[in-house]
Amino acid sequence: MRFEDFWYVVARSEELRAGAPLGRKVLGEWVAVFRDAGGEPRALRDRCMHRASRLSLGKVDGGCLRCPYHGWTYDGAGEVVDVPAEGANYKRLSSRRTPAYPTLERDGYVYVRLAETPTEEVEPFAMPFFGRPGWEHLRVVNRFRNNVTNCAANFIDITHTVPVQPGIFRSDRR
Repeated sequence: MRFEDFWYVVARSEELRAGAPLGRKVLGEWVAVFRDAGGEPRALRDRCMHRASRLSLGKVDGGCLRCPYHGWTYDGAGEVVDVPAEGANYKRLSSRRTPAYPTLERDGYVYVRLAETPTEEVEPFAMPFFGRPGWEHLRVVNRFRNNVTNCAANFIDITHTVPVQPGIFRSDRR
């Protein structure tokens, strides 16, 4: 398996608002995340293929992402659907496409996977009681200056956290 085969949280559902794209970095790749006309999350490489502007700084128009520089507009599959400078001469070309990434919205989070066809299908961690009556949830957000492998190892072997890395997410009690 490769790191690209896994799903990564890029936003809380309420954070990804209609009309407002977000820029996120996943495994060193900048991704522009937005909602299409049906409200579904979409993710594209965060670079316009025309002049490499950040698409996440653009606008969502009719469920498509418009580049802030020259207005090239991309649908959720990454295909260029409008080039304002071409006016009536505009033609859709299959070669005008930026990479699009699979997205998934579940349990209040938006996920992106960089692999279009993973070597093995892995679902995001399930939260079966999320949002159910009688259950409360708490989100703890923290940024670690480390890679995903070391972060995962720290959460798998949590008994070492207090003595070795105090203050990350537990008290100093033993």
